[in-house]
Amino acid sequence: MNKKNEGNKNTENVAEQSESTQPVESAAAPDTTTSAGTDVEGPEDTPADGPGLEGVTVVIVETNENHALLAAESVKRYLTGVDCLVVRLELGELTLPQALLRFINEASRAERIVLMTDQMLLLNPVTLADIAVIKGKRLDKTVDYDLRMPVMLHRSVLQDFLPWMIADFPFANLATLYFGSVHAKINPIDPGGWNKNCWLLPIISKNPPIDAVEKWAKTQKFAFISDQSWSDELVEFLEERFAE
Repeated sequence: MNKKNEGNKNTENVAEQSESTQPVESAAAPDTTTSAGTDVEGPEDTPADGPGLEGVTVVIVETNENHALLAAESVKRYLTGVDCLVVRLELGELTLPQALLRFINEASRAERIVLMTDQMLLLNPVTLADIAVIKGKRLDKTVDYDLRMPVMLHRSVLQDFLPWMIADFPFANLATLYFGSVHAKINPIDPGGWNKNCWLLPIISKNPPIDAVEKWAKTQKFAFISDQSWSDELVEFLEERFAE
């Protein structure tokens, strides 16, 4: 068994909780436990650094359960060199910053947090460094950091950043506001055109041709799938790929 499978833990679904809930409880979720997985009950299950491993919690913002489960399988399959807990986060009536703040305060102690949506997938083996590198596109005097790929944030920074965001910029894009505020002096990597680099495969057409998806999936690290692109053929392709 490779390092990735030794390190990855199981997937939990964190639902919206009442203000009095201590701690956040996990709603029932289909069993997606890896062979090395354990039940996740709370902060004591925090991923930890180890020999050749970095502890990280991956938070997948869930709008569709099946898509979120596929995203979780892609993480367990292809994120390497980690002790990893994968959590599916439903927002309910909360905004993303509100839900994420509640999660890191009540259910997570991991310093490294990868944030992604259920439209984002890993297509090939990647390290945490592939996700952590700051990527962005310059637009005149601003930078767009929301490039439809997972990003890595830090819990210790989020504890102060999220209350500020909730108070002053509750509907701003979290990734763009975070990196533009916390790492404004860092010159981000611009991935450029998707077909000229190895970063992202955007799948945005209706009924995407599977032969083209298969071709580009051999080289790209991540995929983004639009709402209209989840054809039965695409889902079958992804299920087979992550089960290999």
